[in-house]
Amino acid sequence: MGSVLPPFWTDAPRRQAARSPSYAGLMQRAHFVSWLKAEREKRGISRKQLARLVWPKATEATTARIKAYETVELDENGRPIHVMMPSPDTLRKISDALELPWPSTFTFAGYYHEILEALAALAELGKRWLEEDGVVTDLPTALTFRSVGVHRLGQYTVWRALKNPYYQNRYIAGTIRQDLRKSIESQTVGYSSEQVAESMQRALQRHDALFDRFSYVVPKPMAVTILVIASGFPRRGDILKSGVDIYAVRLLEAATPLLEYAQRVAKVKLSGGIRRADDVLRDVQLPIDGRRVVAAEHLISWADGICQGYTHYARLASMEYFGVAGSTIDNMTPEYQLPQIRRARLPYVHQFKTIRLE
Repeated sequence: MGSVLPPFWTDAPRRQAARSPSYAGLMQRAHFVSWLKAEREKRGISRKQLARLVWPKATEATTARIKAYETVELDENGRPIHVMMPSPDTLRKISDALELPWPSTFTFAGYYHEILEALAALAELGKRWLEEDGVVTDLPTALTFRSVGVHRLGQYTVWRALKNPYYQNRYIAGTIRQDLRKSIESQTVGYSSEQVAESMQRALQRHDALFDRFSYVVPKPMAVTILVIASGFPRRGDILKSGVDIYAVRLLEAATPLLEYAQRVAKVKLSGGIRRADDVLRDVQLPIDGRRVVAAEHLISWADGICQGYTHYARLASMEYFGVAGSTIDNMTPEYQLPQIRRARLPYVHQFKTIRLE
């Protein structure tokens, strides 16, 4: 006798999308094709003209295919039921024809596999720069970098070396500014006034100023990777700062030449945490928002493995509040709400647009 349970009740293997389609949900894909059509019309390019730009060797202008890419099939209630998406190769050609940054179109289209491949290539390029510049020469130096970033370049300390245009072109610092006053306040909750005074006096004796700074220096390709992960993949409960929701896309746009260079010289297969994130994003049984927060855990762990200090900086710069599992409103302190004590700012994206690569 067959099972009377509905299909979704059992733990049957989840259906996964093929390797390089859109991982986006139906609504996101519908919004994407409408946006792409609007971008074409904004530029005054007809479907026939676009088809000739995308397929110049075609014997016939494939206008019907462009129309199919711009059409959303709706049900009787006006809800999308089918969207035909261009393949990644075709979307790259459409992006070039419309002079749109392809990282933006791929992100909007949900081609996250291709974006993750680009991030992995950037991280690999950064590793090669570290080896070329003598920062990482063995396991101990690799472990030191993973914790605190670059502290020496050649025979000089990193801050002296960064005055050299060669190193300025390749490396960037992320700085955290900690307000020690709020840290002291959080440590004195529930104590008597005498105990508070003594605690503050001891704390002030330990510090020469009420503010402290921590900086982490990494190669710019690695910085792009970590910043995109930190700002584009928040953990559940994280609250982004105003404007950060679009920062990852703007950063990818600015860093497109660097990204394309990395893909040419340092492309690698996805492995470890970034591969697991890709597997999560492919699981079409989950809504895309749920997939993103699960993937975020894998990606942040992977970014920590690149440089934990810079990843912490990037998350502080991106988040107004950190999500903390298991906390309640009455036990939240500034120590949990780290950005209230430790402040950081995201770097301007133009710094990644003018990197000399050859």
